[in-house]
Amino acid sequence: MNDPLLDNILNSSSEFISHEPTYILSGSGWSWFYDPDERTMVPVLRGIECFIDDLPKEEDSKITIYTSKRRIVVKKEDVIEVGWN
Repeated sequence: MNDPLLDNILNSSSEFISHEPTYILSGSGWSWFYDPDERTMVPVLRGIECFIDDLPKEEDSKITIYTSKRRIVVKKEDVIEVGWN
């Protein structure tokens, strides 16, 4: 059975699939991080899902990540790759 509506939904849903692994901010509880957009320190809950802004260079010790609410700067070792969930 060839359903054009189903084919359209399946073809359009592939653009929403993430091709990047999931990351989390390591640890638990609240910590303070620098928000480059607000240019101030902000509290962020550790253990939340995040996305890397750009891949860090080997010599970089800090990276910029996106959380659900803001962009923050963290140490590279504070981000853990979880994989594709």
